[in-house]
Amino acid sequence: GPGKDKDGNLEENVVTLTIEDNGGGLPKDDREQLTEPYVTMRTKGTGLGLAIVKKIMEDHNGHLLLEDRDGGGARVSLVFYPMEQPAGTGPDGEEEDRDPMKVATSLMTNRL
Repeated sequence: GPGKDKDGNLEENVVTLTIEDNGGGLPKDDREQLTEPYVTMRTKGTGLGLAIVKKIMEDHNGHLLLEDRDGGGARVSLVFYPMEQPAGTGPDGEEEDRDPMKVATSLMTNRL
């Protein structure tokens, strides 16, 4: 059946995985910075988690959506679109390395 696209509209051939909590929610200001490497609102952590998730989703023709949950808390949605080419292949159809550690290292290197 239909799933929700990155704008929340129902769309055929889209799968959306949504996780909600009832915690303190996401910061109102600079929310888009949460997916940047080394940005964290916590005293512990590296600030790489959401950056890695966003990169993996983009590499697989998907989208990460961060929203407020009705009634408080956060809603995180992973939106999966149909693949234009098989996962793990580049624009030229050649095999690409999708090792998670290499993705994380790439994120860190590009940020420095």
